[in-house]
Amino acid sequence: MNSSWDNRCKNQNTDIDIDIDNISFRDVEFGSLYEFESYMGAIMQGRFGNVIRAKGFAIINGVWSKVDIVGKSYTLEKIDIMKESKIILISSNLLKEDLEAIFSK
Repeated sequence: MNSSWDNRCKNQNTDIDIDIDNISFRDVEFGSLYEFESYMGAIMQGRFGNVIRAKGFAIINGVWSKVDIVGKSYTLEKIDIMKESKIILISSNLLKEDLEAIFSK
């Protein structure tokens, strides 16, 4: 049993080169829930790179919200007013210029 366990552990210790990058945006605001869902849908479908995680605080239709995206799903939670709105995206193959067009209005 020990030799089987040792082989499995050794096989899992291979070097994998993963290119992870991130970008954050301040003053994030969406005029409507539809606008938010449209952009988040594009992000989750890989339009801007392979987004692994996104999280932050944004104003959506005048309502402060906590945004959490993992893979192809997201959650929104209404929150109290924050000092600033900010979202960070963690991804591989991140298309920063395209994202800046969305979040830097």
